[in-house]
Amino acid sequence: MSAQGSHSICFLGLPTITEWIHSEGFGRTRRPLIVLAREFATRDYDVTVVSPKPTPTTFQQHDIDHIGIPSNADLTKDPLERGSAYLDALRKTDSDVYYVHGQSGFLPLIWKYTQLTDAEYIFHMTDMNVYPDQNDSRLGEVRDIFDTAIDDATTLVAQTQKHQEALQSQYGREATVLWDCYDLPAKETLTSPGERKYFLWVNRLQPSQKPMRFLDLADQHPDLQFRMYGPIEDTNEFHNEVKERAQATENVNFVGFVPVDELPALYSGAIAVVSTAERMGFPAPLVQAWAYGTPTLSRHNAVGQIPYRGDAHTSTGSFEELNTMITQFSERMPLVDRYESTRQTVKSHYAPDALIPDYEDQIQQSLSN
Repeated sequence: MSAQGSHSICFLGLPTITEWIHSEGFGRTRRPLIVLAREFATRDYDVTVVSPKPTPTTFQQHDIDHIGIPSNADLTKDPLERGSAYLDALRKTDSDVYYVHGQSGFLPLIWKYTQLTDAEYIFHMTDMNVYPDQNDSRLGEVRDIFDTAIDDATTLVAQTQKHQEALQSQYGREATVLWDCYDLPAKETLTSPGERKYFLWVNRLQPSQKPMRFLDLADQHPDLQFRMYGPIEDTNEFHNEVKERAQATENVNFVGFVPVDELPALYSGAIAVVSTAERMGFPAPLVQAWAYGTPTLSRHNAVGQIPYRGDAHTSTGSFEELNTMITQFSERMPLVDRYESTRQTVKSHYAPDALIPDYEDQIQQSLSN
């Protein structure tokens, strides 16, 4: 363990559909989880982070003990081998609280370990975890694993009131609403509003995310620049169709996957981040974009799904209205006030100073129970 804190917490960043949200030095871990770990390490807690890493290692950084475990891609399909990697990491932590953020087929193993060691198991939910209909279509045979994980968790944490209501109606479980926590990059590192050049699409290249609709927007605005980020698999036919059309569109820059150190520039250089998906999850990539002063636009009506957005996010309700908003944003640059208020939304509602007291209250409550 690191310092002699009052309690020990292990933050587990499991493999997730948003693995592209990396964090320097911590492998494929969601940024909010690392923000939490760093904040608790400064508050007299012993903190360990367990997360997938290309080369599994154990080291200390920012007063945090880090244990890297192989990602699914780094292991064979043998479930015993993958399970052993998780179990070995858990044995090294010996924590009072295991705070799980993400999804994995080994959630029941984590729960069983907490039962054997009399530790608390807090499961921080995502859209994929919460909605059974999405689990059926996107998780297939592992749906039962997530149902079990929801039933077994000592404490459930939801992202939104909508998540909270779904957990109550679908699973009969109470959940505390705690938003993901993001740190703000230094203002001097950001691209100024007047110098932002393109509209950005950031998502998984799946039909439900409607990437072709983003390319339709580009076709209708030949004088504007569009940039598309979405990791591809060369053997995926749909991925290749999107990539080929994007590369054939003169005003679209298809960047595919980018390393972690290029993500800030990608977000900071955008006029706005555009979602063309059938439905929007929360918070990624919304709050991450807002931290860089970049507002977000969506076709999906996100009312009730975003806890607090101010004027950082605009839901249009239709593709035609989204097309109109693209025109308005491009003509009203530089929108200095809007970019300032977008960052202020994060500072006031999603930054550590705003959220850590609530997280600490929840963890202390779990420990007292």
